[in-house]
Amino acid sequence: MSLQEKLYELRKKSGWSQEELAEKCSVSRQSVSKWESGLSVPELDKILLLSKLFGVTTDYLINDECITSEFSEKGEENEKDEKKISLSMQQAEEFIKLRFNWIHKFSLAVSMCIVSPVIMFILFGLSEGGIIGMSEDLAGIIGLVIALFFIAPAVAVFISYGNSTKKYSFLDEKTIKAERAIINMAQNAKESLSASYNRKIVTGVLMCIAAGGIILFSGIIEEFNSRLEYIVFFIIAIAICIIAYAVYIFVSANMQMSTYNRLLQENDFTPENKKAEKLASHIGSIYWVIVTAIYLAYSFITFKWHRSWIIWPVAGVLFAAISAGCNTFTNFKNEN
Repeated sequence: MSLQEKLYELRKKSGWSQEELAEKCSVSRQSVSKWESGLSVPELDKILLLSKLFGVTTDYLINDECITSEFSEKGEENEKDEKKISLSMQQAEEFIKLRFNWIHKFSLAVSMCIVSPVIMFILFGLSEGGIIGMSEDLAGIIGLVIALFFIAPAVAVFISYGNSTKKYSFLDEKTIKAERAIINMAQNAKESLSASYNRKIVTGVLMCIAAGGIILFSGIIEEFNSRLEYIVFFIIAIAICIIAYAVYIFVSANMQMSTYNRLLQENDFTPENKKAEKLASHIGSIYWVIVTAIYLAYSFITFKWHRSWIIWPVAGVLFAAISAGCNTFTNFKNEN
């Protein structure tokens, strides 16, 4: 086993990404990538540091004929109950092509769910301002029906996407063993995407901040002159459209990057994080059913559709906290 292969295996068994190992070694991620692809060799001081970090001898690292170590033996014991799944280059290429074919449709479907109540808010504004002869209750019913026309095709996309990618679900659940060519290809592609990914995330964050500012401004208008309350509905509708586009950017960017993270088993897709995600998924399947029931019950009982939407962002923040708790619990369980 060569040095580059040993570094890759040791890093994976430690559950570190290339960025994390690079930080521990005080080098760039590109340096770690070159070490693992065989394009360069760590300097002597880095070899000594790597042996300490991984708990192996320097002889194990630099001697190609040395194929066993205390670390690898411990790693094998920890992985007894988790069988590695082999991934071929053909499978990897098919997975990448499939994911990229779905990026636009899936991102648009998520945005359609977010933008679905916009017509409802516009109708509320027209009704409240006396622009159209329609009661607020009727406006809510019509708006809800229109919202369903946005949500229905989005749900169809989600189901179709799930069925299309089902055969690759093992990438989210199991520890995979990929060919060296796959690792090099995924690392290079991820590196080329990083600048674009960062720009998209920054753009999306700025748009969300702008939307939040618009919503706060609508509150000021309502406080300043209650007769202009109907304008608030139009402002919120604009803010939702901005958020929907920001989410489109977030989802499309993350689908691109997470495609390669799955192949590399990095960031959210390390073996440890996969276990945490599996736990969060089981909890989430129950959690979102409860949230949906609360949303529909409150909205139909009070008919305050223009206010009940706040349940969703609050539920999203709470679920993020739950997911973080699952990750902490899984890490604690693994350590003990």
